[in-house]
Amino acid sequence: MGGIDKSDMLVHLYKTPMRARRYYMRLFGYILDLCICNSWIWCKRNCSAMKSAPMSLKDFCLDIYKGAISYKKVTPKVTRTSLARVVVPLPKRGQRAEVPSVEKRQDATALHLPHHVTMRQTCKYCSHKGAIHRSRWMCEVCKVSLCLSDVRNCYADFHKNL
Repeated sequence: MGGIDKSDMLVHLYKTPMRARRYYMRLFGYILDLCICNSWIWCKRNCSAMKSAPMSLKDFCLDIYKGAISYKKVTPKVTRTSLARVVVPLPKRGQRAEVPSVEKRQDATALHLPHHVTMRQTCKYCSHKGAIHRSRWMCEVCKVSLCLSDVRNCYADFHKNL
């Protein structure tokens, strides 16, 4: 049997199960199987040179698939959001957030930094029954939502000396 016929036979023995309507996905699967078969032939040749028992093609394919499945990244990707991630518990819907006392608001030892949250919460400083303002900024120490924009800066007003 020639080289191409043997290669086709080995590739189709243990084909990667990949069904796709796009032709290039099937082509990718075929190239992947072809690379695995070529590396198995190379490994088999090296095993005979080292006088050890060669692995079967099926076991070789299974080892490669298991290695690909169990691959995990060693280090996670570091982004700006992951560096400054602070856990701020959000109040449940319908639950009122407690406004801290004046002493806690003006405590200089704690860093009252704004923290961006995904869900908008009602501003505890400027909202009232007639006009409700929602904000995505929350104080890390006080655990209350406050407006922080160019129009309204309730964050500074809330933490000012009274």
